[in-house]
Amino acid sequence: MTSQPAYIRHSVAESDVTVDWFFGNASVALKARQLALVGISWFFALLPVALTAWALIHRHDPDSLWARYSDWYATWQTMMTIVVALIAFFAVTFLAMFLLNRAAMRKRNLRNTFHEHRLERRLAVSAEWYEEKYGDMQARTAESRVVVLPGGNIGTFELRELYAKNDVA
Repeated sequence: MTSQPAYIRHSVAESDVTVDWFFGNASVALKARQLALVGISWFFALLPVALTAWALIHRHDPDSLWARYSDWYATWQTMMTIVVALIAFFAVTFLAMFLLNRAAMRKRNLRNTFHEHRLERRLAVSAEWYEEKYGDMQARTAESRVVVLPGGNIGTFELRELYAKNDVA
């Protein structure tokens, strides 16, 4: 087994990226958080059903909130104000995230566009590296059988490091 190549900067264990759901072998704290999320979800899923059932049961009761239209209208206005404020907050937040992403993508695209001098320098760096590593072009093309050693497929990453060193990344 070969050692880890230089281009690997950070390793992540599978357990760090795998989520163990409620019935898995997770810790008690994770199961408690998941149970809280499930409970909140069920609460908000069943709340409209309970309110509708309560309103239907008490629709002829003159003392209930549903019978007093002015109180119900004030409650409705408050709820709608909160809902509209939340929608506006999320719309502004996602618009800001979208614009930041577009700006980052534009910057990335500008960096990746064709630049004649940089391309010429990159080709020179890669030609030097191939000649140093594999010999001159005539020797490489004359070889009929190519043996790839373990770790021999990392040339792209080695070239990227060379490009960075030569300031043509």
